[in-house]
Amino acid sequence: DLAKTPSPAEVEMEAKAEAFQGRMESLQAELSVVVDGPDGGDEAKRLADADVILARYQPDFDAFATTFEGFLDTQLAAATDDAERQELTTARAKIGPAIRGISPQIRLAVQQAIAAKAAAPAATVVATPN
Repeated sequence: DLAKTPSPAEVEMEAKAEAFQGRMESLQAELSVVVDGPDGGDEAKRLADADVILARYQPDFDAFATTFEGFLDTQLAAATDDAERQELTTARAKIGPAIRGISPQIRLAVQQAIAAKAAAPAATVVATPN
């Protein structure tokens, strides 16, 4: 079996996926600053700061989801067998909503991390024997 040469559309989609991955790395770096900021910070303020960051990145999620759906539509139009069409149809139905839904999932993880960090110093003090 020879590896299939990627089509120009596949090469372009791969480049867009890599660019999106780069944006997600930037998002992660910005959120890490919020979560790992100075101790004693206000949890509500940290979460509000995270919300501002996530809102700024939501257009990236939306645009990438739309781009990916368009790519799958093109693949679907070119599909020649029913099994491939069904696989692409199923993927298309899941991918866009999954990408658009990343932000609320990240927000929940950030909220949990902020709460855990806020609870950690108190737990350390209680657990330390005198």
